[in-house]
Amino acid sequence: MKPGRFLVTGGRGYIGTRLVKRLLQEGHHVDLLPRSGVEGSPLQGLGLASDYDGIYHLAAATPSEDLKSQLQSNVELGAHLAEWASEHKIPLIAAASYWQYAQGTQWSFPQAQPNSLYAATKAAFTLLLDYYARDKGLQALSLVLFDVYGEDDSRPKLLSALPKLLRAGEPLNLTKGEQEILAVHVEDVVEGFVQAPRHLEPGQHRVFALGDWDQRRTLRQLVEQAQQLQQQQAAAPLCELKWGARPYPQGQVMKLPQVPPLPGWQQEISWDQGLGRMFNYEG
Repeated sequence: MKPGRFLVTGGRGYIGTRLVKRLLQEGHHVDLLPRSGVEGSPLQGLGLASDYDGIYHLAAATPSEDLKSQLQSNVELGAHLAEWASEHKIPLIAAASYWQYAQGTQWSFPQAQPNSLYAATKAAFTLLLDYYARDKGLQALSLVLFDVYGEDDSRPKLLSALPKLLRAGEPLNLTKGEQEILAVHVEDVVEGFVQAPRHLEPGQHRVFALGDWDQRRTLRQLVEQAQQLQQQQAAAPLCELKWGARPYPQGQVMKLPQVPPLPGWQQEISWDQGLGRMFNYEG
């Protein structure tokens, strides 16, 4: 897309920092919306431009944060953004979570079955975008994210931590590992956000996934594949994988929702390739 001006929320997060870097590399001007407590409208007094080419809304409170934080970040901030974007005719692209959808079904809000407070607040914002698109003409697009990982991920995520955990050689306590996982490298996710503006439509809230349905695997398959790669690269003894030593967490999604993928986007980095990058990462 031609150089433009974008507002990004969550621009200091794992995905956000990489999206901002990519946008700057392509010649865009980027403004970051600071994360702060919501008192009235969090947009007042920030000197935001009214001529943005788009808003990327990635900011979110995590499942570990309290009720107030999740409502403020995942619902209230988004509602203010949607209101402001509608008023100024600015498209809005948001990150959604597969946790907010019914297991194994195509996206449909009445059938959504959020598995946690976090997922419920994300689902509420999805419904708000439906309203703003239908009644106020907002161009909106939600990108459903699955398990995002990468070789420089410091978040407490199992997939990104696997090389370090396996190298440690200590027994690894896991669930039975039967849950479906769609591991998507952060570079592919960023590419999806960059491509998203071309799929906006006036007065519509469109929902697409950033994930190749054919690349889903069970957790057991992903972990065992990682252990096989470790065995090829090092002579150290393999750590014991204790399947079933942990119960599934409450609300565990066992079957992934089959959300239509973003048209034209492809998941370029397979789990095999991503594993190789993580095992070779020296950061």
